Amino acid sequence: MLNILGPRIGTIYSTAPSNKGDPVTISQIRLEFHRTYQDVTRRKRNVVVSGIPEPCTNGNTDKEADNMTFVKFCEEQLSVKPPLAHNGCVRLEKSDGVRPRRLLVHLTSETSAANLLNASKALRRNEDPYIASNVYINPDLSQLEAKLAYEKRVQRRRHRQAQVAMVVNQRTALSVNAEPYVAHTADLIADSHDASTNTQHPTDEPSRKSDLATNAEQMCVVPPPTRALQPAPDPSPLTN
Repeated sequence: MLNILGPRIGTIYSTAPSNKGDPVTISQIRLEFHRTYQDVTRRKRNVVVSGIPEPCTNGNTDKEADNMTFVKFCEEQLSVKPPLAHNGCVRLEKSDGVRPRRLLVHLTSETSAANLLNASKALRRNEDPYIASNVYINPDLSQLEAKLAYEKRVQRRRHRQAQVAMVVNQRTALSVNAEPYVAHTADLIADSHDASTNTQHPTDEPSRKSDLATNAEQMCVVPPPTRALQPAPDPSPLTN
């Protein structure tokens, strides 16, 4: 509220016809605060819809056709069906014959408007490409509020871009300052040498078989050395 009231008080001070340079009176501040509060409260019950095609009247007035179009859109595309106020829907600006005009929707309460704004986030995931890309539901903002909201969006966008640029610069610095992997070439040479050593050629098969036979002979168990034979005992009976 104060960020909206401040510029309005500045406007009162700068446009005073005969009291330029005189301080703004308390009564003027109170009056402007009351007007601002009423305007903000009234706008909180409204939403502005962009991208909804303008219907053919078919004998109905433009307002009745817009009311029916908005109610049908909520029934088919959204999870809420907010009740319309007696003012209903009103097209803003003049038609250019190309794009549909924005639709100012008057609702019965701030809760209905808040629920509709919350449900409108699902439009970005709508199956219809036109609805997902062109239909938006936004709060009803004054010119000053719209300007402040735009400045905040620009500030957030610049902050995100600065963060992305910082991350990219950090990654670039890490990749430039990283030490090269010197052992990579030596490893490739060693791997190729091992591969060539372990590769078997058909011409080497006979020599390989002979080497295996020699190794097998060397691995044979050698019998233990034979003991010296002792003379057999005399089978004749001993004589006394």
